[in-house]
Amino acid sequence: MSGHHGAPMPNITYGFDRTWGPQFYYFNKGDKDTTLAELRADAAQYASPEWNVDFYDSIAHHVPNYAPSSKRATFKGNIKLPKGAEKPIIVLSENKQDFQLNVFSTKSLQYWAEVDKSRRFTIPQVVEGTYRVTIYADGVFGWFIQDDVKISRSHNSKGFTWREDSAGVPKGVNFHVGKSDEAKDLNYVHWSFFPAKGNHLLSEPYYDNVNNWTITFDLNKNQLRARTATFTVQVAGMRSANGNAKWTPVKGGINDLPWTVNVNGAYESTWLIPYWRSGSYAVRSAVACQNVEHKFVFPSSKLRAGKNEFVLSLPFNASSVETAVLPDSLYVQYDALRLELK
Repeated sequence: MSGHHGAPMPNITYGFDRTWGPQFYYFNKGDKDTTLAELRADAAQYASPEWNVDFYDSIAHHVPNYAPSSKRATFKGNIKLPKGAEKPIIVLSENKQDFQLNVFSTKSLQYWAEVDKSRRFTIPQVVEGTYRVTIYADGVFGWFIQDDVKISRSHNSKGFTWREDSAGVPKGVNFHVGKSDEAKDLNYVHWSFFPAKGNHLLSEPYYDNVNNWTITFDLNKNQLRARTATFTVQVAGMRSANGNAKWTPVKGGINDLPWTVNVNGAYESTWLIPYWRSGSYAVRSAVACQNVEHKFVFPSSKLRAGKNEFVLSLPFNASSVETAVLPDSLYVQYDALRLELK
């Protein structure tokens, strides 16, 4: 079992019993004039979970934990999406559990579907039960989550309204607005230090001021009439000393990764990102893994008219034991940072 790219590993101990599938492999071929698009279209006819239902029903009593079609339903509905949402996806997963952590219960199930342009979705062959619904999309901050969604043959349709999470009005806070260049002055990975291991560009590690990032921005007096500031950090992946292990913290090293924000030297708070979110992503050329977020809420009096400074910090020279030829620095990968005033 692999824990790469954030995939949590099941705890396979005495009594473990879980069924995956069914899976179907289809190998096709064409002549010298056949295009890849034609081959793909040919294979796509077998991509539907409704294909060959009769066959799977006929063997269901031989397969432990497999539910026949008589105990499944087609779940469908519509979604009111926030403005700007693109490529929305809906996920059915274990109730009251992050769908990215699909290993703690051997009975948990997951179903994914793309939402079409008319904002409708259809998920066939869903085992009857109670699920969490998660919806996410490009171009929208955060995601939609609703628990206790019951699905059965008699309850198989539902509508959802997703209102984008907001704690006020964001005003384009990015390092220094109007001066910095994202392509040159920012990185999607925040390293504790620049490692030499697994890095053909460095012969020895580099430590000077790598673990601290400084973001500056300007505010005016009118903006500071707000009473509360909310700084939301969305992380697309993180690595602690736990590596890919999800079930227990490893001995020694930094398991829960401390991520600290300092606001103008007047406010400081630390978010301990839990060890079970750890994995290896950036070092494997991945831009995203397990998404997790945290909100820092503080009085707007900690901000000031004119230049403001946020310092984002990881522990200095923090590393993990890396048995593969991969960088051993601890790090986070950012999805988004947002400051709101209300």
